Amino acid sequence: MWGYEVAENFLFMQVTFCRWYYGDATRREAENWLLSTPNNDGSFLIRKSQLDYEQYALSIHFRDDVRHYRIVKKGDLFINPSHRFGSLLELVEFYQEAANGLVVKLASPCINVQVPQTSGVPQVVADEWEIERNFLELGEVLGEGNFGKVYKALWKGKVEVAVKTLKTDNMDKAEFLTEAQRMKEIRHHNLVRLYGVCTRNQPFYIVTEYLCNGNLKVYLSEGAGKECGQVTLTNISTQIAEGMTYLEEKKYVHRDLAARNILVGRNNECRIADFGLSRLTQDDEYSPKGSGAKIPTRWTAPEALFNHKFSSKSDVWSFGILLHEIISKGEIPYPGMTKDEVKKVIRGPGPPMRQHPNCPDRFYEIMQMCWRQDPKERPTFYQLQCDLDQITDYGQVSYENADADRTNQAFQP
Repeated sequence: MWGYEVAENFLFMQVTFCRWYYGDATRREAENWLLSTPNNDGSFLIRKSQLDYEQYALSIHFRDDVRHYRIVKKGDLFINPSHRFGSLLELVEFYQEAANGLVVKLASPCINVQVPQTSGVPQVVADEWEIERNFLELGEVLGEGNFGKVYKALWKGKVEVAVKTLKTDNMDKAEFLTEAQRMKEIRHHNLVRLYGVCTRNQPFYIVTEYLCNGNLKVYLSEGAGKECGQVTLTNISTQIAEGMTYLEEKKYVHRDLAARNILVGRNNECRIADFGLSRLTQDDEYSPKGSGAKIPTRWTAPEALFNHKFSSKSDVWSFGILLHEIISKGEIPYPGMTKDEVKKVIRGPGPPMRQHPNCPDRFYEIMQMCWRQDPKERPTFYQLQCDLDQITDYGQVSYENADADRTNQAFQP
């Protein structure tokens, strides 16, 4: 037994010096690194599984996307139980000779040329919370929402930013500044980064990072996102679930989670916007002040729509609607139905929408979980994130042996 442990430790030491071993890298980091130049088809890395630290995951660049495979560790190591190995080195060498069921045979190890950011805020903006309005050069209008217009802008001619102008007719300045300060403290790689505010004159500005591909709805229906396949669409969904998991932990309730409020950067990197314009809840539910609050009916949970009770669980309902937008490439929810018809459906006992023709069964099952009438029966965003990770991996196993597929599905990286 002692000799086996020594041999295993020796093999692990060998692996840690391999250029393809990335240890604790996350799925998202693997995707960003593999999709950056000069990595091409077959570039790969091996990392620890995020959901089971005793297992490994193989990530491969293929056709401007990244495919993930579970490496099961049960005494020996395997992706397909027909081919078992005593070490990761042997596994890599085998799949470098031929694809053997993978989408492509392994080529060169991933080259990570990206420099990680130590802060979400550019250095030129980092120390200035109240930004001078005359330092901002507003450019094209990027969009318009419930809160006001959004412009592409330059700050001091150096930094590309997005500027959201706020309708402040019914907004208390002190309350807004308190909320904006909280927004600044909320940082996650799947949330839009806040740089500062302009509040000395009307209208108020919120200055955030600029993402080059605009909002997700337009990206999927009119932009490059029209070409996205199922793996990428699921990846996008997982990123959003990851950002919402963070907000859920911080007790933020978004209240307007929809494709129009998700921004897209390079390599299909997605970030949630407008999260700071909701309230930071101290309780589990938030009831908006006043009866005139605008509520996006097609995205809103029944308890929020009819009783004005918002919570992370009502955000989960909205996330299910957002999944429909993603899988349908930007189709409006409840197509062909009037607002009154939508309200009747939302009150009903069954799922509010049928399965879209392009929607895989497992994807629709997750949507149905989000649409349970009792909020307590809906999953958490962390559970949704894990379930979506599984879908991505299910789609990657291409072996002819059905038993091999089921075995590979037993572990999720």
